[in-house]
Amino acid sequence: MKQFCRFTIVNIMLIAAVFCLSTAANAGDDMGMMKVTKTKTAEVAKYITSLKSSDSSILDITVLVTGMDGDTKKIASTTAGEAGLSADPEDIDAIMDNKLVVIPEGDSLDVTVPMANKSGLSAALTGVTLSMKNGLTIDKAKAKAVALAKKVEAILTK
Repeated sequence: MKQFCRFTIVNIMLIAAVFCLSTAANAGDDMGMMKVTKTKTAEVAKYITSLKSSDSSILDITVLVTGMDGDTKKIASTTAGEAGLSADPEDIDAIMDNKLVVIPEGDSLDVTVPMANKSGLSAALTGVTLSMKNGLTIDKAKAKAVALAKKVEAILTK
């Protein structure tokens, strides 16, 4: 009987350990964070660089993610030296508010699009600066930025 009890207790402990580990693996997704691998970061960087070089209306693209440590950083940018830098306070606000932000900047428009993690919580954003010189309307600029951010989100959450 003692041996059966020990066997049962050990099994219960193993089941509990597996449950805790599987829950911890997804904890960030439940808290507005996102686990981003080097492979995903490289894929995003390649995508935004390619997109910027093929579309003259795109002046800059920056992708920020709230990592599993809770720190929000720029993981990819078409501006040299930006990747790895901490987010500006307004970027963190945009993620926390989960709202599209549009800021006119002279002849350009800065569009910030929040992105969700696998659990649907806002955990990242894509900032796109678009030139308005070639007749791009605000609505078309917003649509372009949202479409671009959806593709980045798909890369980060696959």
